[in-house]
Amino acid sequence: YAITWFDSWKDIGVPSSKASYDSGFEGLIKGWEGEREYLIHFRGYIPGAEDGAPRGVRSVLAANLYEEEDIMFNTASNDGLTCDANCTRNGMRKAIFCLCPSGVEGWAARVFLAAMNGCIPVIIADDYEFPFENVLSYPEFTVKIAEERAEDVAELLRSISNRRIHEKQQALYDVVHRFLYVESESGKAPKEGDALDMILEILVTKRRFMRNSPYRFWK
Repeated sequence: YAITWFDSWKDIGVPSSKASYDSGFEGLIKGWEGEREYLIHFRGYIPGAEDGAPRGVRSVLAANLYEEEDIMFNTASNDGLTCDANCTRNGMRKAIFCLCPSGVEGWAARVFLAAMNGCIPVIIADDYEFPFENVLSYPEFTVKIAEERAEDVAELLRSISNRRIHEKQQALYDVVHRFLYVESESGKAPKEGDALDMILEILVTKRRFMRNSPYRFWK
């Protein structure tokens, strides 16, 4: 998917997920507790599947992961309308890794949904740029796999040691609030360190940079 309108030199990416402080973050963290019975979770649309001609990286994943016992792999075509948003979140909370492949959209809400549910995001999208990449160390709490190696996903994830998995889970716990839009106690300002606070901080930095740039557009 070619994204031609985003320019990382002047634009910023922002998280798409939202949660309130009272019913969101604290409740989400409690939901992380317990054993995760699956290695991998994925539920989503497979381009071309309805025409009998699946294509793209998602079709490669489906061909290699669909019948694995420790993998929860469902598509929009094989589970119909039986799995809603809550069902998807519950599925993510049962898995160690959540697949976040490139697809029909030019953005990656799945990464943040996985993070909010304590599931390590596995990014299989070569060209995506993510929010706050210049501030957060994504390799610490995600796994990135090249699209050309999509058929090896299960093997690659099984090769990660339990120690490294626990390190990534802890790093995810420590950073997830950066992706949430959290109301402060007063309800009138961003919560320190949440997504809106991060966005404002980065905008200030970019404004300072643009002030001395011949291509500036802020006044």
